[in-house]
Amino acid sequence: MKTLLKKLHQDHVCDILNKISVEDKRLLLSQINMFDKKSLIKQKKDFFSSVSFLNDVFPWPKCGVFNEHDRKIGENVLKKGQIALVMLAGGQGTRLGFLKPKGCFPVSLIKNKSLFQLFFEKIIAAKKKYHVKIPIAIMVSPLNEKEIFSFFQKNNFFSLDSNDVFFFKQNMLPLLDEKGRWVISAENKVATGPDGNGDLFYHLYKSGIWKIFNEKKIKYLSVFSVDNPLLNPMEESLLGYHKSNKNDVTIRVIEKEKNMGLLAEKDGMPQIIEYLYFEDKKNIEKDFLFANANHFIIDMSFAEMMQKKSKELFYHPVKKIRRFQKEKKEIYKSEKFLFDSFIFADKTGVLLYPKKECFSPLKNKEDICFVKKDLFERDKQILSDLGIKKSIGQKKIELSQDFYFPTQELIEKCKKNSCPLEGYIQETDLV
Repeated sequence: MKTLLKKLHQDHVCDILNKISVEDKRLLLSQINMFDKKSLIKQKKDFFSSVSFLNDVFPWPKCGVFNEHDRKIGENVLKKGQIALVMLAGGQGTRLGFLKPKGCFPVSLIKNKSLFQLFFEKIIAAKKKYHVKIPIAIMVSPLNEKEIFSFFQKNNFFSLDSNDVFFFKQNMLPLLDEKGRWVISAENKVATGPDGNGDLFYHLYKSGIWKIFNEKKIKYLSVFSVDNPLLNPMEESLLGYHKSNKNDVTIRVIEKEKNMGLLAEKDGMPQIIEYLYFEDKKNIEKDFLFANANHFIIDMSFAEMMQKKSKELFYHPVKKIRRFQKEKKEIYKSEKFLFDSFIFADKTGVLLYPKKECFSPLKNKEDICFVKKDLFERDKQILSDLGIKKSIGQKKIELSQDFYFPTQELIEKCKKNSCPLEGYIQETDLV
């Protein structure tokens, strides 16, 4: 073990091992043994690497636009049961002042439905409309795995068949200080954090979920983050565009916003550059037009290929402020980014959507009121699109997710409805 620690430039851990009790030493060594050794070596190498992600990249010039034909193709993909969802839910709600997994955060305007519940009810609505099962795999972290599973069990998986819900985990890696040394907590343990989503395909494959999806004849994965309740992960137009253009990967984007990953061009291919690389280079950022909405459609064949290649992806050092021993410290969390894998795709498409239709992420306390407002405005627009012309104004409303995947019967009810609508609205409220 000491040989490994010296190889990793973690000599200070050897000093700690010489000073602590036998029991603490046993616990620390046991923790270190649980780390993937190849990942530790790569973490060290990447931390001291001088790779610049802004070299030889240019703003992505133009995005695709979907049409009605794409939407119909996407509907057919759903009807045939060819899509599975992959939700990224490893994060905690710390910045929201919420000491639970972020997906458990109550966000809807009237019913206070959690992020998890909103997405699960969307799946149920799509299942009802297209008469098909839509499986979902949820990527959790070792920090929140038990709590998330318990949350779903307590809520009976929000009426979704639990046999269609799968869980898999990220890895954990040591947090590093500015010199690349492991941060040691007051309990004489290595402080750790989840290693990002870049190994997603590897974990899907290793967990056996990829095999299950393959047996179900799934052709496409819709990958998205739990913190964006405005998103429809089964967007028919995006699915159809992906299939009709025979893409390996299709990226959903919006017009550029501050503090977001931006869409770049490198060697003629689209590439997402995370915002951390633009923080000190505002003069470069201003020329970029499109931002990553963190929603991707991915071919199963590409996912299979990437489960072997994902280990090659770079560990980005992401600076964080954490409290250790009652003192705030600047540390680095090593993360792989899923979108870095897209450089291995033969064909990547980019599709532009209005922000108001698909992007309102919940990152911190300041976002809560904006997200609720965006959900309210989207619900109003859905009602209008369905033919309900009565003015809602600023009346407080929240739609059942059935309105996002309306059956023909619901569409007819909307057209005929003559009653004012307010509060929580379900199909049975239409007369």
